[in-house]
Amino acid sequence: MDYPSVKNAALGLLARREHSEYELRTKLKQKFPVDEELLNTLVGELVGLNYLSDERFAEMYVRVRQSKGFGRERVMRDLQEKGISSELASNCIEQIDTWLETATHVWQKKFGVPAEDYKSRMKQMQFLRYRGFTHQEAERVVAGCTFE
Repeated sequence: MDYPSVKNAALGLLARREHSEYELRTKLKQKFPVDEELLNTLVGELVGLNYLSDERFAEMYVRVRQSKGFGRERVMRDLQEKGISSELASNCIEQIDTWLETATHVWQKKFGVPAEDYKSRMKQMQFLRYRGFTHQEAERVVAGCTFE
């Protein structure tokens, strides 16, 4: 496949939303039979032009996923699946200090009332853990503790 076609496809993908380098490489490999050398050249050029940035992608992804009600552990796992390093993902996640507020909002939207018995409490805890909140965050929210 020729370089301009692959570059146009990459620019089209980046125009729609941010991508990680790993995501962009994967999508281009699926769409075109490209060799690694061409892909490395293209990715290097896009990074050099600041059209492609793992850091910018990770920051955006963390904000979006938190706004959709997901916790730090789930977001971390998702970022790693998208090829973001653990260190970069941790840095982006730690910049946000409202995870407990998010957990409270998610719990309020789903349940709204405190658990009446042990089984209900565990169901609420399991839901928050599935959404990616830490055990401590889930415990505080389900116990009815307010955030500071």
